[in-house]
Amino acid sequence: MTNLAIVLTCLDNKDFKSYVNQTSSYMFFILNDHIINYTKDYLSNSDIAKTFFVTKNNDKINDILDNPIIVNENNLKEKLLNENYDNIILINKCLPLLTSKTINKLLKAHQDKQFDISYFDGFYIFSKSIFINKYLNSNLLNINIVDSLKSNKIKINNKESLIVYNRKTLAKANGLMQDRINNYWLENGVSIESPKLTFIGKNVKIGNDSIIYPNTYIYGNTMLGTNSKIGPNAYIIDSFIDNDYCLANCIINKQKLLKK
Repeated sequence: MTNLAIVLTCLDNKDFKSYVNQTSSYMFFILNDHIINYTKDYLSNSDIAKTFFVTKNNDKINDILDNPIIVNENNLKEKLLNENYDNIILINKCLPLLTSKTINKLLKAHQDKQFDISYFDGFYIFSKSIFINKYLNSNLLNINIVDSLKSNKIKINNKESLIVYNRKTLAKANGLMQDRINNYWLENGVSIESPKLTFIGKNVKIGNDSIIYPNTYIYGNTMLGTNSKIGPNAYIIDSFIDNDYCLANCIINKQKLLKK
């Protein structure tokens, strides 16, 4: 089974009321990282061979992703007809909280039960022939399920199905991702004194027996050694902190701090 994903990044983001970002909701941030990077990560870790990111005019998403396959709306059909695959995953709304585990589970059920389409709002799995013949030339931002199809309306964890379309839903997604990441570290040997006041990015690595104190922000490709004590009131980004290091009331940006 070969799967291909299509992410429609050309979304209407007028509800954000932004003068700076007028291209896509995928360009907003969750825990100091663009939403598009969360999307790329869960798709690249799923049973998906290739992902097309569909833009209007090769907007700034092209600058954020590492070697993305950017497809313009106008040449999507041509690109798809030249690919070999069994199913198409279409993401036509901003879903930053999805996980690869959930996607793989949905793909397996879709294939095992031979559905024409499996879906929840913003996320669709199509068999290739159904997508090419019935949906490719339609408005992909507004999918209507054809009654004659063998369809499966999916129920998943409602936290993963959260659609980000304005600043309220963005704030909710930020809080849910904060809880997810903090819980991961709490389950893997790191103490967090106040999870609600601790913000850890998705690419951060933390050694066992470390303690994170309140009002601490750790972002980017930061690595904290074992038994480190970070905070309170620390902001650390893209840095390496050695084992047994203590930091508080500081801003550390692109530094390498080693024990003497």
